[in-house]
Amino acid sequence: MEVLVLVLVLMGVSVSGAVEGNPRPCMRAKHNNAHNVFLKRHLPDGVPLQTLDQNLWGALLRQIKTCGRPTQSFFHSSQRALVSSVCTRSGGKALSGNLCISKQPFNFVTVRLDVDEGTCGIRSVRNETKHIILGCDEIGNACQTLMFFFIHLNSNGSN
Repeated sequence: MEVLVLVLVLMGVSVSGAVEGNPRPCMRAKHNNAHNVFLKRHLPDGVPLQTLDQNLWGALLRQIKTCGRPTQSFFHSSQRALVSSVCTRSGGKALSGNLCISKQPFNFVTVRLDVDEGTCGIRSVRNETKHIILGCDEIGNACQTLMFFFIHLNSNGSN
């Protein structure tokens, strides 16, 4: 099942053109604002600490104006350097195209919304611990994160 999820994620990325043109990580990016978008979506200021309180998460989503995205995942700001390390040999390894997979699992929070409701209605908030897959391209002479996916791997690193 996890293999299917990874295949579907990679197919979706290819079809959407999100990683178009870069055959390997850390090549010059076509969209220089992609890293800022990544930070806004996954490492914004004000991520609630150690809580699954739907009211706090709803307030954050309204503040960063992402209520239209049905599934959103967030890292705590203390993990910023660790997340960025996935784009390096010390923290990750090349997967496909410009995608890198983390060498270790990460803790993050996934918030699922009922977007049809139109009021930033939260269906669930849960802690996750999984390997992450990041799009990594060169922006401003540094290899930086552009997009985020996750996948569950067995303890030996296989699907």
